[in-house]
Amino acid sequence: LNDSGLRDKLDQLVMNERIPILGVCVGMQIMASKSDEGRTNGLGWIDGNVVKIKPSPSIKTPLPHMGWALTKRNNVTDKPADPPARVKTWINKMLLENIAFGALCYVGRTMPFLIPRLSNALPSSGKTEYVNASHRIFASKRIVRFYEMEYSIRRDAVVEALNRVRRMVDDCGFLLNFPVEVRFTAGDDIPLSTGSGRDSAYIAVHVFKGMKYEPYFREVEAIMSDYGGRPHWGKIHFKTAESLEPLYPEWKRYIEVRNRLDPEGVFTNDYLRRVLGR
Repeated sequence: LNDSGLRDKLDQLVMNERIPILGVCVGMQIMASKSDEGRTNGLGWIDGNVVKIKPSPSIKTPLPHMGWALTKRNNVTDKPADPPARVKTWINKMLLENIAFGALCYVGRTMPFLIPRLSNALPSSGKTEYVNASHRIFASKRIVRFYEMEYSIRRDAVVEALNRVRRMVDDCGFLLNFPVEVRFTAGDDIPLSTGSGRDSAYIAVHVFKGMKYEPYFREVEAIMSDYGGRPHWGKIHFKTAESLEPLYPEWKRYIEVRNRLDPEGVFTNDYLRRVLGR
């Protein structure tokens, strides 16, 4: 934005002409003065810093049908880049996480009764630490296709909710070849953010492409709903505007702004009509 000259134009439109603007994810973060996720100053439209929530060492990510979990932490550092060797990266990221894991998923889809045993087939990569540019840390190639649902709940409820999901998987007999993922974010004051007004934990569940996902996802959604769960807007869920509205204190204010900026419903589709009511 600085190099292109758009910064000055945006400042003029937003700060001087007071034209409303909607920021999503990184688009919201850059509105603040600073962010823990980078060293470049933000636009400064919001007088505050985007800070990371402190991780809880007691929370781990369970793998269905297995007795161990993987944890991952990404920290900002001033240390020089020290990436792993290319061969090691290819083995871990492509061979194990994509080719081998994908092959096991295909076998499991064909013979689901083997999934609990297949879950133990791949070795853990063990503890790995390295330093690299953020786009090389966060982005990785994925050739294994899957369905995903993710819910945001209160951070202090994550242990109870996660254990309920684990018990439900066993009670219902679901055979799953993907892990359950857990992550954390700090609260914010964005009307339709899944972290609005509270520090949040996110529980994500997955099913390999071509396998039935709805029974499992509906059971998980029922559990998350007990904790005021808010679904990820860009992933599978079964909520409607009627069930979503009570979850967001600023819902009506957002809808009013949306109706004012798009009175004719130009920027809408079937999904938005389901979740926003128009």
